[in-house]
Amino acid sequence: MKVLIVDDEPDICFFIEYEIKENGNETFTANDGLEALEILKNNPDIEIIISDVKMPKMDGIEFLKESQLINNKIKKFIFITGFSDLDEDKAKSLGAFALLPKPIQLDDLLKQID
Repeated sequence: MKVLIVDDEPDICFFIEYEIKENGNETFTANDGLEALEILKNNPDIEIIISDVKMPKMDGIEFLKESQLINNKIKKFIFITGFSDLDEDKAKSLGAFALLPKPIQLDDLLKQID
């Protein structure tokens, strides 16, 4: 499976990427929504996106909306956040599969991916 990880904290991208690769998935990382859109445009077979909500240049909500216009084959869009006024119901109404709090519990994240 191809997974795009988007977070403005490179350490979080690395941490999540390492675990997802360990499970046999191919990963891409970006540090903001604009960079992630470029990756998505060049890799239309990405199936899962894990994205922070609060990011510079383009936040996760705007990225979610734009990604839906670029790729309608995304199976799951998972938000991760350390702080946000976004709750799980609102996230799902926007098209997200789940909203997970930071610090990320890898077991929870991997369950959402499977």
